Formats: sequence, structure tokens, C-alpha cells
Amino acid sequence: MVPKDEWNLDMCIQWLQDEVAWNKDNIEAVRSWLEDFESPGMLIEVRELKDKTPPIPVNDINKLQIALERLQPPGKALNVSYTSPDGSLGLHAEPLKRWAECVSRGEEEIKTVEEYNTMKHTCGKVMVLRYSQLVQELDEADKNSFALMQQKLQQLCIDDKGGPAVAASEYDMEVRILPKHLKWPSFFVRKQSAAGNTHVLLRRIQPPVQDLESATMNALCSDDMSKSANVIWTGAAGIGKSTYGNVVAEQLVKQLNTSIGVLAWRIDTFVYLISKSASGGIRIDGHRLSCVHDLMNYEDDIKKRRGVLIVELEENDILPSFSCRILCSSSVKDVAKIFKEQFKQKYVMYNLNCYELWEVQAAANMLYATGDRVLDEDRMVYAKKAIDRYEKVGGLPRFLFCSHKMFENRLCKMNEVNVNEAFVQFLNNSNTDKLSGDVEYFLTPIHTNPHTWNFLAPQIRLRFLSIYCEELIMKRLSDLGIEKIRTAPYWKPRWMFEESLLRASLSANPRIVESELSIHRAEWFIDPGHNVKLSAQSKPADAAFVSSIPLYTKIDCVQEGISKGCVKTKYKQGVLYCAVADLNMVVADCFMVDHNNRRVLLYQASMSAANQHPFRETNIRNYIDAMELADCDYKLCVVYVRGNHHGNDTGLTFIADDGKAGDLSEELKTRVETYVVRANYFKDRYVLLPGYAKTLLSKEEVFSLVVRSDRDTNEDKMVIVTILVF
Repeated sequence: MVPKDEWNLDMCIQWLQDEVAWNKDNIEAVRSWLEDFESPGMLIEVRELKDKTPPIPVNDINKLQIALERLQPPGKALNVSYTSPDGSLGLHAEPLKRWAECVSRGEEEIKTVEEYNTMKHTCGKVMVLRYSQLVQELDEADKNSFALMQQKLQQLCIDDKGGPAVAASEYDMEVRILPKHLKWPSFFVRKQSAAGNTHVLLRRIQPPVQDLESATMNALCSDDMSKSANVIWTGAAGIGKSTYGNVVAEQLVKQLNTSIGVLAWRIDTFVYLISKSASGGIRIDGHRLSCVHDLMNYEDDIKKRRGVLIVELEENDILPSFSCRILCSSSVKDVAKIFKEQFKQKYVMYNLNCYELWEVQAAANMLYATGDRVLDEDRMVYAKKAIDRYEKVGGLPRFLFCSHKMFENRLCKMNEVNVNEAFVQFLNNSNTDKLSGDVEYFLTPIHTNPHTWNFLAPQIRLRFLSIYCEELIMKRLSDLGIEKIRTAPYWKPRWMFEESLLRASLSANPRIVESELSIHRAEWFIDPGHNVKLSAQSKPADAAFVSSIPLYTKIDCVQEGISKGCVKTKYKQGVLYCAVADLNMVVADCFMVDHNNRRVLLYQASMSAANQHPFRETNIRNYIDAMELADCDYKLCVVYVRGNHHGNDTGLTFIADDGKAGDLSEELKTRVETYVVRANYFKDRYVLLPGYAKTLLSKEEVFSLVVRSDRDTNEDKMVIVTILVF
């Protein structure tokens, strides 16, 4: 037999196990025999197996013969050579050579999973499977999810003038697969070694990705050096920056001796120079490095040969200044420090967004279909597991499609983070280009522009990785207390603190429900009216009403400032509806629908008193019309939520059509209810309402009352008077 070009022993053993389905006894019987064949690709006669001890059963020999008949050589192997001045090459040298061979041959589009299973041992090219092809093999539920994905893409493919920038059908999701037993170079790196599905490169295709790929290749391969630039990719750790770099490297290998002369790749403690040999084959020169600065020894040669350098950064690496063209990626730790030298030169920089839920579902289906492992679960279970993980750690493929142990380690690290004054300082110091301390477990920069991920564009901001992350941090901060947070230097968080606290308070998570943070534990009052101060004499909301306030188990995003669509059919119970990241919702920050009691609750969070935040009646009417509330006989509840540590709470102010400020008009009161809510965001500190009075039974209660009053407000005088009277 002539196995696939240059198979080594491990590959042969793996093939006997997976494709021939031999048991361990058979494999061990031939292992020592196979070791005698020093050169891969040597002729091996099946008949020689008949004399082995212990004997190989005839049926198993027949199975081997059938498997060999299916196995075809992948074509003529390219001439690949590699050298190293010190006589040693990294463990990556051999697989890197085989990878270079493979990608040089081009790619093979496959249409079905069956076709992939047939070709994975015989195809010497990169195999490409698209989700739009795979979905035809799935059940109706998954076809519906694909339709939703296309709908999402249609929204993404809108140009600046509101028209279709490109047909959504042009965008898809694809998986790029190397022949079995090969691995993409990024997975040689130590930090990637624990990743699952290392033979699969998952690639998202949507407008920003297209822009990322084309702009990167243009910057790296331009004949005009004045148009060339350093290319920098940032984003959350585990998003797939290094993984996606394989696609660029794949294209660069195909450009050898045309657009570029050499591809240099720093992997662990080696740099590999990949070029075309004089005979037309691939040549790889490997050199050992002691640190990233050793790459400076090769920059002149790379530049002279119109080369490109791909740098995989190690922990604590700071990239030196290079005169050659580079592609480098880094998680958002301290971008300004890591790329200080590059920012003095010409560069382009991109922030790669985390996966969205619809992408996770598609990715799970793709990875399951092409996974070369024995799974103890079906595809639907596998996809659900990925979605469950997404709700905890966010859209980070490294932790969505990894081993159970790796995922649990991530969760443990998140839960072990000490949320103290120092952590608050880290939060305050964090920005889109810098995540301080342990903040990287919870926050990520996200680009809100649907057409580009260019870092220099203005639409980039920090966002929690998941609902779980937001709730965890808000609960910990609530427990920490306002006093300790206020004492942290520079109390100016660059993230929407009050909105995050509000969202957390509305959660059905038992961790929240059982705490003072829950919206059910807040003080609800009937709106006392325009400019009327809230006091102990203000009318509280009905207790039954408060206890029936719905809580969410899921967050969904709306695309309009005022949500449109029939309230009965479009919106679900138990879902918190928020605006997409680049959109400000009119009237409210979020809303929920309570179908049981036929009402929509609009929540507005603020640090200011309600009289400083007026609502336009026109917008209230637009909500009623857009959601068809009158036709469905639903109430609209406008709920103004503010932490009870602020004080000086007032009733709501509305701007009439004539521009005058005052109470809500009488005609709207038949459809609209208004409330003021004092939320218990911090259990150890709040401002008492004016007119507060209670019987104090002990000195301890007196002390507690003073402590729980905010001494910086006028309400403190009322509290002190009450105590003196006692």
C-alpha cells in the first residue's frame, strides 16, 4: 500500500483506529512492525500481516483491505525542505511543512457531511463546508434558525442610506477543514494547545469580516510600500484572533513569489520563514528565538524579500518596532503599551467582536458535523450546551467548544475574582483599549458599526460579555456597598452603571431574586406628579402589583428606538428587551411585556431625579400606536428607577405637544400608568424619605438609622430631628 503522502506512525495508528475500526489488540500487534518503516510513504504489503503474532483476524484484514481501496494518494507532494542553523527545529516544523503543502494546493468545496467523511483521508486540499449547504441536512427547527440568521444578516447588510449594501445571501458561515491529522499553525502555540476542534477553522462571514480580510490583505500585500501598514487585531481573549489569522496566512502562502516573497511566522520560541524554493516547492527555514525582540535580526531580510511577518505574542510581550510589514493580534490588556511603537508608524487596527447567539448556534452545528471525535451526545444536545455556555462566558469560541474541564476552570476563575475597592478601580481604569486586572473576565470592547470593525471608527464601546457576567458583578458591587465604591479614586465609570444595576435587579436569577437588589425588594410609589418630592406620605404601589412584576430569563435586542409590532404576537413573557449597542431607545432603557396582566413596563434608569429627565407625550403616544396597545387593551407603565442612595426623588415630568412641562395629560392617563421606584442597589447605604418616622426601640437602631442616612443631603436634617425627638 502507499498511504497518504508522508504519513508518520501516529497518523497510521490513528487511521487504523478511526477508519479501519481496529481494536487495541490489533493495533498493538502491528505497532512494532510499522516502526520498522523509517520513511513515510514506503510500500507496505498487507499480506505481511498474516504472519503477525498475535494473529490478526481474517475479517479485520479484509476491513483493512477495503479501507485501503478507498484511500487514494492526495496527488503529487510539493518539494518541501527546511533548515535550522543550530540543527534544531521546533515540534511544529513537520506539521507546518505539511500545512504549507496542503494550502498551496488550493481548496475543495464540499456539499454534504457524507462527502466530507469520504474525502477527509484522501483530499490533499483545504475542505470548505458552508452552513447554507449543511442546513439542508438538518431538521426543520434548524432550518428555521438558518432563516433567522439570514434575517439577521439582512439587517447587517444595510448601507448608510438605508438601502441594501449587498444581498444577505452572499454572506454565510463556513468551516475550513484540513485533511485529517493536520492542524492549523495557530494551534501549535502553547496558549491554543487546549483548544478543541484544532483541525477545524471556524470563520464568520458577514460585512465586518469581509472588510477585515480585504483591508488586511491590501495592507500586507500592496506593491506600493507607502500604502502598506502594520495590521493590528484586538478583542477579547478567546475570540479567535489567532485562529482567524490562519485564513490570512493561507492566502499569503498562495501569494508567495507574486505579492510577497516570504512569510515569516513567530510560533512559540521559533520563527519559521516560508518561501518558494528554486524548484517551485516550499522551503521552510526555522530559527530559535529567546524573546520577541530576536525577531529584529530577521526584519531586514523579510523587508528585502517583500515579506510579511505574523507575530503570535506571548504573555507580557511588547512588540518592538519593525520596518517590515506585520500582522499581530493581542487581547485587550493594554493596547497602547503593547503596540506603542506601531502607533508611531502607519497602521490599521481592528477590534474583532465576540460571537452573537445566532452565530454560536450555527457554529455548533458546523463543528458537530465535522468533528472527528466520538460524542456521547446528539447534535441538538451539543448545540444547547454551547448556547448554555454562551449565556455564562459570552461569545468566546475558546470556551464554548472546549472540554468540560476547561469551561469549568473559566467559570471558577470568574467566580473567584475578588470584587473589592481595587476591582472598582480596575473598572474605572478600563477602556476599549485597556482592560485592567481581572476585568477581562467580564467586559469586552464591541464594535457597533455593522460594516466595519476598524478600531478608529467611533462606534466602539465596552460591554459585559454575558448576562451572567453583568449580574455577577452587579450583585458583588451591591454587596460591597456604596461607601466603598465611592471611596475608590476617580469614581467615573466608563460603563452604564445605573443601567446595569437596573437590568440585574430585573433578573429571575435566584442569586438576584433572593437579594436586596431584586426589583421586588425596591420601594415602588405611585407617581406623585410633576415636581412633587417623594416623601414618607407618598402613596406606595399596590403590593400585589409589585409582586407580580415579571422577571426575565432572557435578554433580546430591538432594532428601533420605539419598538414596533403587535404586543400580543411579537413580544414574549420573561424577556427583557434592550436596544442594540449603537441605539438609544426612546423613553426607556429597556422594557418587558406582562401578558398575564396585559401591560408593557418601560424602565428608565437614571442618576438624576425624575424632574430632571422629562418625557415627551408624543413619544408615549408613538409607543401606544407602534405596539398596538389600545387595540389589544394593554396598559403602558412608565417606571422611573433610581438608586435609593441618591435621595431627593421627585415625580415624573411630561412635555405636552405645546412644549409645556407638567403632569401627564388626562387623555393619556386612561392608557398609561406612571411609577417612581427607589431601588435597593446597596444594602448598607440609602437616603431616608422626608417625613420618615418610626418607633426606635434601642440605641442600636438609632445608630443604624444614622448610618443608613446620607449625610450629604438635606434629608439628613429630617432624620436627625426625628432622633432628637425620640
